[in-house]
Amino acid sequence: EDNVLSINAQIMIRDASKGGWVPRGCGGISTIFFCKVLKVVSEKHLVEFYIRCVRDSDKKTILNSEIKRDFSYTIANPTFYHWECEDGGKFGLTFQSSKVAKLFEKNVKKIIDALKHG
Repeated sequence: EDNVLSINAQIMIRDASKGGWVPRGCGGISTIFFCKVLKVVSEKHLVEFYIRCVRDSDKKTILNSEIKRDFSYTIANPTFYHWECEDGGKFGLTFQSSKVAKLFEKNVKKIIDALKHG
């Protein structure tokens, strides 16, 4: 496993019962890693990418979301991006600045391009 990039953000989860987006777990800033995982399945080498979020306060992994070829996200505003996982879970990242958000966007696009063009 390789960490392609790390940035900081607050992890959010969509909770309709609480009226919308709320911090995941206890809240707080997390380090967001773009992870590249190499796997061998039936003698084929596969590459998978994940967004892994580790809460800074206790180093607990609070999100591990795979980025697939069809991964899409919504830019709700310059510092908040969100997406829906295959299982229906909705997650978001509140970035400390639009510059950090753009870095996230740039790297997601590079990963999706790598997945599409192998």
